[in-house]
Amino acid sequence: MSKGNLREHLEGNELDLSLNNLTTLPVKELAAIPKATHMDFSSNALVSIPPEFCQLTHIVRLDLSQNRLNTLPPNFGDLVKLQTLDLYNNFLTTLPVSFCQLRSLKWLDVKNNTLMEPLGRIAGDCLDDAQCKKCASKVVTYMTQVHQEQEIERARQLQQQQEREAAKKKVEEAELLRKRAVKKAAKEKRRREAERRRDEEEKRRRQEEEEASNDAEDDGPIKLQNLMRNKRREEEKKRTRGEQVR
Repeated sequence: MSKGNLREHLEGNELDLSLNNLTTLPVKELAAIPKATHMDFSSNALVSIPPEFCQLTHIVRLDLSQNRLNTLPPNFGDLVKLQTLDLYNNFLTTLPVSFCQLRSLKWLDVKNNTLMEPLGRIAGDCLDDAQCKKCASKVVTYMTQVHQEQEIERARQLQQQQEREAAKKKVEEAELLRKRAVKKAAKEKRRREAERRRDEEEKRRRQEEEEASNDAEDDGPIKLQNLMRNKRREEEKKRTRGEQVR
């Protein structure tokens, strides 16, 4: 559907696209007509609303009744200027929590849907104008409570996650310190072993030197005795030769 065709359905600020067998909404073309603050898409074949539609924040009145909607986009609450919303006769079982943002909503009709409890009970019957006004107020209040509870739950989960990460980090740091201590102990053990080997080597060297020195001291008298004995033998040989000559 072109922008020109849309303008054929525009009267003042009201755009009437009801009974057009629409299966999707022409968001791009709708965005080109900001004058249309009242939009009627009733009695079509819409199954869902594209999230981009919720960028049309100028919409004040929106009629989506008698379609086949089974869900609304999570960002539906971005339609912050919305005052009147008709969702009569669809297949909705819930509404997005972002309804808490619809502070301007004054009228809401959700009858002939299958809203789950407690939302269905809170919305009420929507049988007349007064009940639809109460429905708008109660649903927005309820969704505000749900949003707050979700925020509290998200904060709790975030805190738990942070605590788990902190505990994990603490365990990792303890393990790192343990590994460092083991590595340091092993290094110290190797240093002591090397020092022990050096001490033993030094002790063995000293023992060998002492033994060599002792051996040298013990051999000294023996060598002197041998020298004197040899000298006496030489003298005896000389005397024997002298006597033989005479």
